[in-house]
Amino acid sequence: MRIARRVILFALFLALFAVLWMWWNRPIKVDMAAYIPADSIIYLEADSLPDLLDGITSTDAWRELAPAAGINRRIGEAGWLGRLMSFTGLGSGESVIFSRAQVAVTIQGFEAAEESDTALKFSPRAALVVETHTGEGRTRAAVEK
Repeated sequence: MRIARRVILFALFLALFAVLWMWWNRPIKVDMAAYIPADSIIYLEADSLPDLLDGITSTDAWRELAPAAGINRRIGEAGWLGRLMSFTGLGSGESVIFSRAQVAVTIQGFEAAEESDTALKFSPRAALVVETHTGEGRTRAAVEK
């Protein structure tokens, strides 16, 4: 009886530790607009890359054009495993970053340069901002690949 009680207490302690660890590691969405200069001309934000990719790949156009282009039709299906990786942080670095990341793209202006007597070349000044909700070491390893 004493051994069973110790095993049950250890299992409860382990379960409590796992729940607290997952709660501590959960990604909390941030306001990406706070990272962007106020004088930006264009601002686009995606709070969930898996949801964005799922929205694109669930269209009829994607189902018809993806095989013709040689792209896997099921590329955007992360499912419950992607949500589990996002919540717990367990998985490969690339998978966890993809499942947790928030992305913002901004155009801050345009620069014009004269190429010839009659042509102007416009170049946008753009920035890509990514909040990975992941540690520096894991992010660095994924980016350097």
